[in-house]
Amino acid sequence: MKKFKYPLSIEGSKEQLEAIVPQLEKLGYSMFIRYGGRPYSWASEYPYLLATFGGQQDKIGFNQTPDHEIKIPASNPELVLALAACVDDSSPHFGEFFICTKTVLMDDGKLAYTEGKIYKSEQEDCITDEDGIIQHYWNIPLINRHFRKLSKEEILNHFNMKKIIGYKLKEDCKQFEKAAGSIAFPDNINKTFLNLDGCCFKSNSIVQEILKEVGVLDLWFEPVYEQQKETITLRSGWTSDSNFEIEVSKDGIYYAPDDVFLNVADLRKIVEPVRVSKKKGNSSAGEYTFKPSHIDSGCKKGVPVEDWIKVLNAYDEIKGK
Repeated sequence: MKKFKYPLSIEGSKEQLEAIVPQLEKLGYSMFIRYGGRPYSWASEYPYLLATFGGQQDKIGFNQTPDHEIKIPASNPELVLALAACVDDSSPHFGEFFICTKTVLMDDGKLAYTEGKIYKSEQEDCITDEDGIIQHYWNIPLINRHFRKLSKEEILNHFNMKKIIGYKLKEDCKQFEKAAGSIAFPDNINKTFLNLDGCCFKSNSIVQEILKEVGVLDLWFEPVYEQQKETITLRSGWTSDSNFEIEVSKDGIYYAPDDVFLNVADLRKIVEPVRVSKKKGNSSAGEYTFKPSHIDSGCKKGVPVEDWIKVLNAYDEIKGK
């Protein structure tokens, strides 16, 4: 059994989700089987397909709710499969993506892989090379010298085709900030990086070239991507005709039909659970928690709170919170 790395909540129509199932099975997943031999919720009208189901990393099943933190649209199947393929080990597995950290030349001097380019594994234990040969085998010690697997963030941004605007220190490499500053600014008294839109330095800068040349760019830093607008569809009422869209960007949460931005702080208060204290006689008796599941939003009735939470999460991600 493969130990798939990311539990996924894949959202889409019945047709979209069922089309993805065979592709997930090629990666090594299988449908969760209930007692009696029937697939769990197969061909249902449920809006989510979960990768990691019933506590098993290699099982999939349909579900009414998005039980996993990572929610992705079935309308972007390349992104779905790239995340679903990730296995928590160093070996190359079918469907995984890698970035080349050191150019690879064959014995005859022919270029096989280029530093900085992304490559895919289309066969177990192999990474497809520049000539499209999918059977190019890699063993564990050697692969770590020339490749690393794309992180979740890199996969998300790669398949959303976002532009790299700069680089920032990885969370587990903050202790190398002074060392990196000394390399980047050898002649400066101040060897610290400025915060430029969340970046230590901009893309295609001299600093990037210096750090790349000494081999610490990919080791200590990760890309910062240009944040674009994200459009989120919210459900309303009982039919899809009542659904509406919200645009999320650094500028705020925007409702186009009325040409207005919503107050983010007020929206948070609405969707958060409310605690109401209880009293028995003159003594405190704890509290009740009121957690709304649906709220009326202007003329849009019965909007699921989880949809508004999705909007707020997208806003926080874009703002870099």
